[in-house]
Parts: sequence; C-alpha cells; structure tokens
Amino acid sequence: MPRHQRYWVGLDAGHLETAVCLVDAEGHVFFEAMTETRAAPIRDILRRFGVEPVQSITIEAGVGTQMVRDLRSFGLPVQVVDVRKSSKFLAIRRKRGADPTLR
Repeated sequence: MPRHQRYWVGLDAGHLETAVCLVDAEGHVFFEAMTETRAAPIRDILRRFGVEPVQSITIEAGVGTQMVRDLRSFGLPVQVVDVRKSSKFLAIRRKRGADPTLR
C-alpha cells in the first residue's frame, strides 16, 4: 500500500498482547500483526505505513485504557467502542438492509 493512502486500524487488546489490523478504503486487510499491549510498539507499526493517513484507530472498551491515553498523546485518532452497544447497532442495520421498506 502506498504511504499516502488512507487507512483504518482495529486493535484487539489483551493484557499482554494486542492484535493490530490495518484496513484500506476498500475494506481490504493489508496488514495484521501481534504486538505487546503498549502504545509505542503500535505507533512503530503505524509509522511503517505513515501515521498521517490513519483515519481512525478503534479499540474495544476495557483492556488498554493507558494504551489509549498514550496513543492519543501521540496525536492519533483513537475511538473506544462498547462492543455490546455496537453489536446491537449492527443488528439493526442488518435488519434494515434485509428489508428495503425500513430504509
């Protein structure tokens, strides 16, 4: 992927390790890795692809609170989501997608 293209980052944080997934504008995963649950190693991964094109970094609420603070202190756009609320929202969207009268 060229360094100037926009991309999105998903983090699945555990106590010791975090899965990092980078997705391009077409929704294709172009990079996946495991790293320690700290902000600096994640920032180092993002630097390989350029940090300016990062549109958002999404992480599940819970584990990784300090890591979120640190990533934000680096100027990165971090969003914390509550998975239970997100799954309810996605279920509603799926129902609307199946029934065109609900749009």
